[in-house]
Amino acid sequence: MLGRAHLAQLRQQYGEIQHAGGEVVVVSFDDAGGVKKLIESHKLPFVFLLDPQREVYQLYGMMYKETGSIVTWKTVLAYLKLRFAGYPKSPPGKDVRQMGGDVVVDRDGIIRFLHRSQHPEDWPDVAELLTYLKQKLQNP
Repeated sequence: MLGRAHLAQLRQQYGEIQHAGGEVVVVSFDDAGGVKKLIESHKLPFVFLLDPQREVYQLYGMMYKETGSIVTWKTVLAYLKLRFAGYPKSPPGKDVRQMGGDVVVDRDGIIRFLHRSQHPEDWPDVAELLTYLKQKLQNP
């Protein structure tokens, strides 16, 4: 659910992201049906790449928390905040142990920014990503 909120924030800034020379590509380990529902329910204009084997996640070092708790007080508060804001519950069977992240790659394929989420609520601020895009991609 927290990742969906991040996608909604990216959608709100999508025009500015494109104007800055960026593009949003979402990598998901979900199946095609789940991704289709996500795209339709949140009206997401992004390119989606399906990665059921999580090869891209591994390539960028996005961790899978096999053991231990992934729930922090920040996570609980973030989920409650989203639920009160009207976000639906995460679909049953969703693998919440796979952490995501954000990557900014320039036109030459060089990674300019890499954020690996440590907890479900750990996403970079979209305004900061946009500022970074404007500064780094337009003036490398």
